[in-house]
Amino acid sequence: MFEIYKNKNILVTGHSGFKGSWLCAWLTSLGANVRGISLEPSQTQPSLFKLIGDEICQDSFFADIRDYPLMEKLIADFKPDCVMHLAAQALVRESYANPLDTFSTNVMGTANILEACRHLEKPPAIVCVTTDKVYHNADWAWPYRETDPLGGKDPYSSSKAAAELVAGAYRDTMYKLKGDHGPTLATVRGGNVIGGGDWAEDRIIPDAVRAAQSGTALSIRNPDAVRPWQHVLELCHGYMALGEKLLSADATNFVGAWNFGPSPMEVVPVHELVATLKKSWTDVDLEVEFGADPSMPEARYLTLDISKSIRDLRWGPALTVWESIQLTADWYNAYFESPEQAVKMTYAQIEAYTKKRTVA
Repeated sequence: MFEIYKNKNILVTGHSGFKGSWLCAWLTSLGANVRGISLEPSQTQPSLFKLIGDEICQDSFFADIRDYPLMEKLIADFKPDCVMHLAAQALVRESYANPLDTFSTNVMGTANILEACRHLEKPPAIVCVTTDKVYHNADWAWPYRETDPLGGKDPYSSSKAAAELVAGAYRDTMYKLKGDHGPTLATVRGGNVIGGGDWAEDRIIPDAVRAAQSGTALSIRNPDAVRPWQHVLELCHGYMALGEKLLSADATNFVGAWNFGPSPMEVVPVHELVATLKKSWTDVDLEVEFGADPSMPEARYLTLDISKSIRDLRWGPALTVWESIQLTADWYNAYFESPEQAVKMTYAQIEAYTKKRTVA
């Protein structure tokens, strides 16, 4: 699986984050030459990147993607075959507190990466990661398709929708100015990601981990909210499957936007996710309290139509939501035992998931 990445130069922005760490670990295990660019991981909480250490990629650069001269130099020096752009300000609550940072990182940071790629002599394949929240959310129960209108009422969602527009401008206009040999670009709109090694603020699983460790109650602000939960390995597999197509001879057939999410029957509300997580943890007591937070208006429903990815990309989820929750619980159980066990669990889960995909 994914033999195409062996010995290829793969640039991953946001490599020190939760998804970026899993993606780099997987790519490196495939024999790819991985260069990472991101801000330094938080010094005040654990991080999967710190746990795995030097194994995660060939080299790391801790830099701000809003620094265009530096991005241009780092990308030109590396000459990537493929760029996986994950770097972002990815937290909704943080976007309310610091909207300007959110817009500048998610919009201009994306433009900087795409502009630097425009000047490469050998055009790379580019997978630009946004979010399921780029859609104009009408709060209906029907899943959103790639052709549905973009929107976003909060700074995070609107900045990611704007990043989609930036990517579209480069894909449809700026890259075409280079003729038939410009970069091939696709955007990915993924669902709510769960998995081991996430310690971000204001996310359901990390919040549950911190509550369990501290013996405090987990506060759930919107227990009936329905979200497209999926394991981080599902999304990483989707990124690599799309990158593989963009590196192929018929790459132009795969430019555009793609939804990656769970099967429609696998979408569950927050309170079911938490209840299942509690049952899956061994020797961990988690108290839960429910209460709405009026300062954080949220849509009740958000689901994705993944039929295009299934039909054209031959990508589909391999895990049920319950399997995804169990894998997440297994990782944190290993971490509660010791950080070293969590590192082993990371690679064991990548290997097991790969085998599951191969058999399927």
